[in-house]
Amino acid sequence: MPNIVTHLAITARVAPEASSSLLLGSALPDFLGMYRDHCGVRIRLAEVDSPELALGCRLHIATDSVFDRQPLKHQLVQELTSDLQGTGLGRGAIRACADPGTEILLDSTILADKDGRLVYDRVKAAVLASEVDLESIGDLGLKEGIERYFTEDRAFSYQDPHKVAQIMHHRLQARSRQVLAFEKSQIPIVTEAFKSQQIRLRERAWPLLHATIAGMDEAVLQLIPPERPSAD
Repeated sequence: MPNIVTHLAITARVAPEASSSLLLGSALPDFLGMYRDHCGVRIRLAEVDSPELALGCRLHIATDSVFDRQPLKHQLVQELTSDLQGTGLGRGAIRACADPGTEILLDSTILADKDGRLVYDRVKAAVLASEVDLESIGDLGLKEGIERYFTEDRAFSYQDPHKVAQIMHHRLQARSRQVLAFEKSQIPIVTEAFKSQQIRLRERAWPLLHATIAGMDEAVLQLIPPERPSAD
């Protein structure tokens, strides 16, 4: 599942002078994953020609490598796993919900914060004003999908645990490995577990982001030039 707002927020902290193109690039791999899942179109990162977007993509990968190792993230995923155990969901469905569900609920928590909303609004404005060179990727469908994400403010729907449970159900049902899926009748069960995780994230979201930023060593931070123009 995407955690687009989380990547925007982290990049804005580690690169305060980042352009909107670099910020969006740091979330672009998640957009590519969504496009692949919904439309069946695979776009390799090597196909991203814009230097700013490509740099953001590299930062995304580096950020994920640090974020996924954080003990606080593992703790949150384990707590959601515990909430889902004994509810009738299969082990595959529990695993498929626990990590992605935590990440998408994290996005909604960051978006509800002033700093998260500011960077989201900045990138949204740049995308809708065509200030980000999405055409350089060469796929009109992807460009339109990213624009719809911001036009419809889809990230805000993730603030509703029931909506997140519905999204998870739909996406897992669409996959070929049915062992990962859960029944429509089980959506309320998943919703209740997601509500508990949302409460935990209100306390731990920013500590998790701060720990991730602190763990981004010089090799990661050197991806970002020391001085960047503040405008695109």
